[in-house]
Amino acid sequence: MLEALLRLQPDDADVLYNLGMVYSDEGRLDAARDLLRRAVLAAPDRANAYVALGVAALRAGDPGEAEPALNAAVDLEPHNPFALRTLGPCG
Repeated sequence: MLEALLRLQPDDADVLYNLGMVYSDEGRLDAARDLLRRAVLAAPDRANAYVALGVAALRAGDPGEAEPALNAAVDLEPHNPFALRTLGPCG
């Protein structure tokens, strides 16, 4: 369903975020990271989109992308437990 929605609404932040999360959980990390990058561009005020991008980047073995994404999440929401917990392995 999310893939169909993405075809209809390719810039919808919610669709990009949710499908990116699904792909990340499935191990489709390149596709997940692409969608999550688009999600943070579409909605740069959503901390959890940055967290999801950071998680996908860590899963892909790329702390260089993960750390700035997680720091952006903390900048938006300094007490976001997901961002803080995930940022720990980067530092």
